[in-house]
Amino acid sequence: MLIIPPDFTRFHSQAGKITGIYYHLLTERGVQADIMPALSTHESVSKEKWEAMFKGIPYESMIVHDWRPDVVRIGEVQARYLKE
Repeated sequence: MLIIPPDFTRFHSQAGKITGIYYHLLTERGVQADIMPALSTHESVSKEKWEAMFKGIPYESMIVHDWRPDVVRIGEVQARYLKE
């Protein structure tokens, strides 16, 4: 299961606590749960910030989304199509 919570810039949203609840419910039932914080254009979550926001969830459970090199162009919408 992939859980995609906000990153540390939304620390006060309680997303870390909610993520922890889901993470533990899943893993206690034998489900592999990975977490990929939605970074937008922010920097990756450091171990210190991870431990503050996602208490009790191993740092190794995080999938790092490095948006700078990971963006792949898959196509282009022509201007004339948009005008239509």
